[in-house]
Amino acid sequence: MRKLTYIIILALSLIATSCKDKADELMARIKAEIEEIDHDLANMVEVTANWFQFLKDKYGKDHPRLTELRNFDTIEATTVVEANEKLYI
Repeated sequence: MRKLTYIIILALSLIATSCKDKADELMARIKAEIEEIDHDLANMVEVTANWFQFLKDKYGKDHPRLTELRNFDTIEATTVVEANEKLYI
């Protein structure tokens, strides 16, 4: 009877130790994720720029730019006025 009780206690202690190790690993991963999130929040501009660069690299080839890039010096006032008049007609 003592041997059976000893085996049961040994098995339970091994299970408890295993669960504790898993819990410790989980806590370590959660703490690491929290530190990463804190870093990202502290450097939000850099994180946002990296995210948009990722989106551009991933989807930029499939979705070309539909707008035209021009300097403000080359915009003609008469063209803008004509475009505005067309909107109100």
